[in-house]
Amino acid sequence: MRSLLSILLFLTIVTASSHASLSIRPLTQHSVSIDDKKVSLYSPVMIVDNTNFIPIRDILFLLKATLKYKRKSDSYVLKTPVSTCILIPNSKEILINGNRHFLTQSIRNIKGRIYIPTEEFLRFLGYSYKHEKTSISIHTSNKKYISDSISTSIGYSEYDLFDNTNIPKLRSSQEIKLSLFNKNFNISSSFFYDNKELYVHMFPILESSGFNIKHTNKKEINISYNTSTYLFNLKEGTVDINTPHSHKKIHLPSPVIYKDGHPFISFKSFVSVLDFGVFFNKSTKTIHLLSRINNVSQYADKKGPSFLIHSSHILSSSKSLPMVWTKGYYIDIPNSYSTLKKSTFNPKGVPFSSIETTQYSPTTTRIRFISKTHSKYPSFSPTPDGLSVYLIRLDVA
Repeated sequence: MRSLLSILLFLTIVTASSHASLSIRPLTQHSVSIDDKKVSLYSPVMIVDNTNFIPIRDILFLLKATLKYKRKSDSYVLKTPVSTCILIPNSKEILINGNRHFLTQSIRNIKGRIYIPTEEFLRFLGYSYKHEKTSISIHTSNKKYISDSISTSIGYSEYDLFDNTNIPKLRSSQEIKLSLFNKNFNISSSFFYDNKELYVHMFPILESSGFNIKHTNKKEINISYNTSTYLFNLKEGTVDINTPHSHKKIHLPSPVIYKDGHPFISFKSFVSVLDFGVFFNKSTKTIHLLSRINNVSQYADKKGPSFLIHSSHILSSSKSLPMVWTKGYYIDIPNSYSTLKKSTFNPKGVPFSSIETTQYSPTTTRIRFISKTHSKYPSFSPTPDGLSVYLIRLDVA
């Protein structure tokens, strides 16, 4: 009895701590209707970090849906007249009719009840949704599951993923940060605009992040990183790019500007030449420079069949974790942006039937290794070209 109480106390503490960093409050005065029929909720609507959440079990009847818990995978199967959906508590990833999708907020277990981010989740299922001051209206008359071609474009409400030219105009009166390789730098006093073009004093940031910079003379600046070099000709406005696989000379998109005797290369030129993706977080006023993932290839290695996740920068990854709705493993690569969008690579001669890359969040790429068995899992090591992947048998790991 005493051990049982200890376990319950532990679970209570873990559950409480998992929500400690979240802002959660109930909306006790809200009414909910589905197809103009009022729903009696056993649990209140919740606001979690400014997002509306609703208890899914309380609206099953009017959705003509069922929800079943799968203990083995710790997941829920939601069946509606037009779709089958797999939900995983505390995960942003959902499976609808066999297709993977990503929410901006995780499915939540709040006080033992499963809550969904109302508007976004219902949109994936093809239902219309309207939130007024004290009421929520859901309509199922157009019950058409959103096609995969639409839903794979991730709709982040708080974030915008920009290309190199569309960062909104910054104000020096605000605290502006730049994030590179998971380090944050305050650039509030080190940027300016010239003819609407953004210039940032990037040299100290690059040097603090592992780049070597040499001013060979007043006309040239040589930047090196790993096995690549970038020779900027300030007078010509060009750069020679030398990598292990290629050599090219390009003209900078914007002119070099001199200020207080120091040369400034436009921010757009830096990210283009050094092959970064850009993501601006409106909430934190942070510019994230992301390592681009541009290819996945297979090669022979003494350890056996191996793969290379290609990037111009060294990549890091999370540990390999098993997937819950199919056999295989996945890893997350932080501070990265996949130019492959949603892509599938089919390897040869290995126990994995496919390798999938998706943009899991604005700054994280998820790589899935889908297989017919759990006998091997992927292991990783950083390389100058990105991330090397090889397979390890579980019985020798």
